[in-house]
Amino acid sequence: MIRHKEVFMSLKRLLFLALGTIFLLLGLVGLLLPIIPQVPFLAASLVCYTGCVPGLRRWMVSTSAYQEYLRPYVEKYRLLQEIFGE
Repeated sequence: MIRHKEVFMSLKRLLFLALGTIFLLLGLVGLLLPIIPQVPFLAASLVCYTGCVPGLRRWMVSTSAYQEYLRPYVEKYRLLQEIFGE
């Protein structure tokens, strides 16, 4: 019998993957059309993909840009701690 937590985690990963793909496509459209900002969509896709791909999350957390610029905010705000899993 499949446990409820496993089903929830599968649905969460699927949701993050779908949202990440949508944000990535919007970011790529923003690269072609100057009226659509691309950076917020690409950043949102990175956050979504880190929620569904553990290897990507480990890589992102280990980068110097994350350590220097984002880690102070993640430590300060509880919502970001839940998103980035710290």
